[in-house]
Order: sequence, then C-alpha cells, then structure tokens
Amino acid sequence: MDGKFLDDFKVTPKYSLKIKKNFLPTAITELSKIILKEKPDFVINQGDTNTVLASSLACNKLNYNGKKTKLVHVEAGLRSYDKSMPEEINRIITDQLSDILLVPTKESKKNLLKENIKSSKIFIVGNTISDSIKENKIKINHILSKDFLTRAKRPLNSRLDCTSLEKDYGIKQPDWRKSLSTVLEDLK
Repeated sequence: MDGKFLDDFKVTPKYSLKIKKNFLPTAITELSKIILKEKPDFVINQGDTNTVLASSLACNKLNYNGKKTKLVHVEAGLRSYDKSMPEEINRIITDQLSDILLVPTKESKKNLLKENIKSSKIFIVGNTISDSIKENKIKINHILSKDFLTRAKRPLNSRLDCTSLEKDYGIKQPDWRKSLSTVLEDLK
C-alpha cells in the first residue's frame, strides 16, 4: 500500500512486502511465513487485488498442515462477469477459498449462492468504504498527480461511458454525474 495512504490514515504496518518480481509466488511464500509465525485465528482480506489472492492461497495451503486459520473476505460476492479482468479471477478464487464472506449487498450474496457457497458462510455487512467515510467523517485530501509514482495513462476520450453495459447486457445505468452528486450529498 502506498505510503501516502498509510500516512493519511496513521497506519504503521507490522510487515511490508517489497516484492519487485514474480509477485504471486513470492507473495504466497512471504505471506505463508508470516501466517506460520503469527498463527492468527483469522486472515482478513479486503478487495480483489493480487495480494488478496496471494493471501488466500497462502492461508488455504497452510490449513492442510495443522491449525485452521479462518479466511475472511470483505467485499465478497462482487462480480463483473468479465473473466478477462484479473480482479474478477481473484474475487472468484478468494470467495471459493474463504470461510467467512462479508458482502456489501443482497445482490452480492445472490452471486455467491449461485456459485454454490453455503448461505451460513455469507453475511451482509454493507459497503466498508462509504460506511467508514460517513462514520468517521474522514476528510479526503486531494492527491496531486506529481505525488503518484507513475502517471496514469488515459485514453484520449476518458469520460465515464456505460453505453456498452446497456448495449451488451441491457443494463441501463443512471447518469454518473447525478449518482456522484447524490453520493457526495449523502456523505455530508
């Protein structure tokens, strides 16, 4: 995680993996060492990153060698149904390996039930990001482009366009400007 975010939220990690190459196998190995050393009752993953996948695989691998560490996935059940996205694969695998699945919505729970995950493992807990912002009245500071390690590459036309969702899947999306405005209003 970027140091700027850690500083903003006053978080000091006990471990920091500085992996430069062969990320997945190296992360699985390093996370396995940490899990073996710490012997946690739970490993809690949030999201759909490669680190979440590595942590899920490490935890699953170690559970065959002794004490069971329960794997918890926060933001479980989110689906894009686009398996060309690495994050989608990470979500599916992590959800299948998890012992406890914390989902943001009823729809996310339905997604997991369709994938034959037991209902007893699924808990609707809401959206952690928006709930945290509301509850803690967190001030979100703007981050200047110069503060990013690498500059974002954007297509020439980078507006938010959801027309393919409607065209390909028949899903009509509300205007993003109105939705954004509503969310920002709710956060006040």
